Amino acid sequence: MKLLFTTVLACCLLTALAVHASAQPSSPEGMYRTHAQNYKDMVLATCIASAYKFSDNVGTDAGSSVTALREWANYDWEKSPEKPREFVDNYLARDFLSNPK
Repeated sequence: MKLLFTTVLACCLLTALAVHASAQPSSPEGMYRTHAQNYKDMVLATCIASAYKFSDNVGTDAGSSVTALREWANYDWEKSPEKPREFVDNYLARDFLSNPK
């Protein structure tokens, strides 16, 4: 009887975990966030795509994220289209191997 109870309890717990996992949103949420958050994420994704440009999987995935986030960021691309690239280039030009004093 105790084994039956333990088995039923384990099945119920696993089912509850599976239901909770499937209830998580799986669609992009950029449209529900602020423009500032989307802009920051776009710059981060651009940085990742640049840093891993020789990795096909990472570069492709990050590049797709950049494209989607450009659509959701309320930014005047005609006024300063290269500003995100400037942020990324300045960040990646840092010497990450030296120890700060």
